[in-house]
Amino acid sequence: MKSNDVTGQEAMLNAQLEKAASTYDDGYLRIERENYYVACGGQPINLMRKGFLILWRLAQNPERVVPAQDVWRYAWGNKSQFNSASLRVHISRLRHTLAPFGISIENMAGD
Repeated sequence: MKSNDVTGQEAMLNAQLEKAASTYDDGYLRIERENYYVACGGQPINLMRKGFLILWRLAQNPERVVPAQDVWRYAWGNKSQFNSASLRVHISRLRHTLAPFGISIENMAGD
Protein backbone atom coordinates (compact mmCIF):
# COMPACT_ATOMS: atom_id res chain seq x y z
CA MET A 1 0.00 0.00 0.00
CA LYS A 2 2.69 2.45 0.94
CA SER A 3 4.54 1.98 -2.33
CA ASN A 4 1.33 2.82 -4.24
CA ASP A 5 0.86 5.95 -2.13
CA VAL A 6 4.42 7.03 -2.81
CA THR A 7 4.00 6.34 -6.50
CA GLY A 8 0.81 8.41 -6.57
CA GLN A 9 2.47 11.24 -4.68
CA GLU A 10 5.46 11.12 -7.00
CA ALA A 11 3.15 11.26 -10.02
CA MET A 12 1.35 14.31 -8.59
CA LEU A 13 4.66 16.03 -7.83
CA ASN A 14 5.99 15.25 -11.30
CA ALA A 15 2.82 16.67 -12.87
CA GLN A 16 3.16 19.86 -10.81
CA LEU A 17 6.82 20.22 -11.74
CA GLU A 18 6.06 19.63 -15.40
CA LYS A 19 3.33 22.28 -15.35
CA ALA A 20 5.69 24.75 -13.66
CA ALA A 21 8.36 23.91 -16.23
CA SER A 22 5.91 24.64 -19.05
CA THR A 23 5.39 28.25 -17.91
CA TYR A 24 7.86 31.11 -17.90
CA ASP A 25 6.84 34.16 -15.89
CA ASP A 26 9.19 36.93 -14.81
CA GLY A 27 6.40 39.22 -13.63
CA TYR A 28 6.20 41.03 -16.98
CA LEU A 29 6.68 38.43 -19.71
CA ARG A 30 4.55 35.30 -19.41
CA ILE A 31 4.88 32.33 -21.74
CA GLU A 32 2.69 29.25 -21.45
CA ARG A 33 4.16 26.49 -23.58
CA GLU A 34 1.14 24.20 -23.48
CA ASN A 35 -1.25 26.94 -24.67
CA TYR A 36 1.11 28.77 -27.03
CA TYR A 37 0.29 31.88 -25.02
CA VAL A 38 2.52 34.94 -24.65
CA ALA A 39 1.70 38.14 -22.77
CA CYS A 40 3.64 41.21 -21.71
CA GLY A 41 2.26 43.19 -18.82
CA GLY A 42 -0.94 41.20 -19.14
CA GLN A 43 -1.40 42.11 -22.83
CA PRO A 44 -1.55 39.01 -25.06
CA ILE A 45 0.86 38.89 -28.00
CA ASN A 46 0.11 36.85 -31.10
CA LEU A 47 3.13 34.98 -32.39
CA MET A 48 3.52 32.56 -35.24
CA ARG A 49 4.43 29.05 -34.14
CA LYS A 50 8.15 29.27 -34.97
CA GLY A 51 8.44 32.65 -33.25
CA PHE A 52 6.77 31.19 -30.19
CA LEU A 53 9.09 28.19 -30.14
CA ILE A 54 12.15 30.43 -30.53
CA LEU A 55 10.99 32.69 -27.70
CA TRP A 56 10.25 29.71 -25.47
CA ARG A 57 13.70 28.24 -26.09
CA LEU A 58 15.40 31.56 -25.31
CA ALA A 59 13.30 32.03 -22.17
CA GLN A 60 14.60 28.73 -20.83
CA ASN A 61 17.94 30.49 -20.20
CA PRO A 62 17.21 34.23 -20.17
CA GLU A 63 20.65 35.29 -18.95
CA ARG A 64 22.68 32.88 -21.06
CA VAL A 65 23.72 32.65 -24.66
CA VAL A 66 21.77 29.97 -26.47
CA PRO A 67 23.61 28.64 -29.53
CA ALA A 68 21.77 29.27 -32.79
CA GLN A 69 21.79 25.59 -33.66
CA ASP A 70 20.08 24.76 -30.34
CA VAL A 71 17.35 27.29 -31.09
CA TRP A 72 16.97 25.87 -34.60
CA ARG A 73 16.80 22.28 -33.36
CA TYR A 74 14.12 23.21 -30.82
CA ALA A 75 11.93 25.08 -33.32
CA TRP A 76 12.49 22.97 -36.44
CA GLY A 77 13.56 19.61 -35.03
CA ASN A 78 16.41 17.39 -36.11
CA LYS A 79 14.96 16.60 -39.53
CA SER A 80 15.53 20.10 -40.93
CA GLN A 81 19.06 21.14 -41.79
CA PHE A 82 20.28 24.24 -39.92
CA ASN A 83 19.64 27.42 -41.92
CA SER A 84 21.13 30.48 -40.26
CA ALA A 85 19.49 32.91 -42.71
CA SER A 86 16.02 31.55 -41.99
CA LEU A 87 16.66 31.66 -38.25
CA ARG A 88 17.83 35.29 -38.52
CA VAL A 89 14.63 36.23 -40.37
CA HIS A 90 12.44 34.61 -37.71
CA ILE A 91 14.38 36.25 -34.89
CA SER A 92 14.16 39.61 -36.67
CA ARG A 93 10.38 39.28 -36.87
CA LEU A 94 10.26 38.27 -33.22
CA ARG A 95 12.36 41.29 -32.24
CA HIS A 96 10.04 43.58 -34.20
CA THR A 97 6.98 42.11 -32.45
CA LEU A 98 8.49 42.33 -28.96
CA ALA A 99 10.15 45.76 -29.28
CA PRO A 100 7.00 47.79 -28.40
CA PHE A 101 6.93 45.89 -25.10
CA GLY A 102 10.54 46.76 -24.29
CA ILE A 103 11.77 43.20 -24.79
CA SER A 104 14.92 42.68 -26.80
CA ILE A 105 16.72 39.62 -28.07
CA GLU A 106 20.44 40.14 -28.11
CA ASN A 107 23.01 38.20 -30.06
CA MET A 108 26.74 37.76 -29.71
CA ALA A 109 29.06 39.43 -32.18
CA GLY A 110 29.50 37.29 -35.24
CA ASP A 111 26.09 35.61 -34.92
